[in-house]
Amino acid sequence: MDLLALRLDNLSDPCLDFVAELAQEALADAEREPDGFSPFTAVLYLDGTQRRRRYEVHDDPEGVLELAHSELGDTGESARCVAVVWDGYIVRMSGRTDDAVHVEAYELGRPCGHILAMAYIRDRRGISVSTEAWHERFETEPIVPLTVESMRRHLDEWTDRCRADLRELVDQLYGDAPAFDDDPHACVPVLEEWLSDLPFGELDTEDAVALLAPVARYVAEVLIRVHWGRWDVTSDGENLTHVVVVGGDDGQSHQLDPFALVREYADAPLPPLSTILREALDRVHR
Repeated sequence: MDLLALRLDNLSDPCLDFVAELAQEALADAEREPDGFSPFTAVLYLDGTQRRRRYEVHDDPEGVLELAHSELGDTGESARCVAVVWDGYIVRMSGRTDDAVHVEAYELGRPCGHILAMAYIRDRRGISVSTEAWHERFETEPIVPLTVESMRRHLDEWTDRCRADLRELVDQLYGDAPAFDDDPHACVPVLEEWLSDLPFGELDTEDAVALLAPVARYVAEVLIRVHWGRWDVTSDGENLTHVVVVGGDDGQSHQLDPFALVREYADAPLPPLSTILREALDRVHR
């Protein structure tokens, strides 16, 4: 079963392999137990070891799943991925109901998890996977609460994705993507032209903030590639935030949330990118 073909954004390859293993295990359980198998939890640790815990359903299957989620929530940061596996069903668009195994998987430090449902057909010879196997994919809330340390596991990926998203936009706007690779300032002309066509005065704040995301990525790129900054994760006690950390003129490290910075410009006429960048530099170098 090639789950890597799913290209799920919030599961790394080791976790996709883990999910594939759990799905095969669940299908084997479903074949042995036609009346439904006991749900179980699974943990993949950073060292590659695994553990399972099975639950008795009794008369409260929803309560058992709630308990499984609750107990997994206390998993320590030596884990890479956690999952809840259960037997159930899915309802097709046609209204037909099919048996299905469900795997809800969550990689620690990610913004969300996934529920994958694999439909199967039972006959005299056992069970076979439906041709519409991965019928459902739902994003879910993190099973294990996010922490600074778990989010830091994925900082390289976060950095690469921010850069790739900005480069892709530059390329789509027929800008000079190779020049951007050498110097992030090279994307300014196409970004300025693109932004000038957007109706910022007519947008609500959230829509404007979403459209300004490339500006935040541009600010981050300059801080990282020109001013020797780096992405990090910080906490104010309630919220966890990605920030860029740069050494200041005072010899201390200063941090800036580029997305929070551009949000300040969402409700006002947008100044030139040079003005926004200058404000960012003033904040990290003062």
